[in-house]
Amino acid sequence: MAIDADKQSCISTSFLCSDITDVEEVFTLHVLTELLVKGPNAAFYRTLVEPGIGSGLTPSTGYESQVKDTFFSVGLQCVSTQDFEKVRRLINNHFL
Repeated sequence: MAIDADKQSCISTSFLCSDITDVEEVFTLHVLTELLVKGPNAAFYRTLVEPGIGSGLTPSTGYESQVKDTFFSVGLQCVSTQDFEKVRRLINNHFL
């Protein structure tokens, strides 16, 4: 339960990346996504968490390379449902 009763939701977006057999691409994507999501200087942290839209990135945020088709997910927890479109727009602006 979030402290703010209006911010009880989570939102997450995932992007299909590459086949796990493409070792160079998987390594490159892993390094890139670490820069995007890990730590307080990361792009997604500064864009989504610092402005106070949500309380933190979701636990599922990051690059998943343990499946045949790898994917990248980024999400925000303790978000108001009214801010969902704003979060989607911010994620797409950084990733696409």
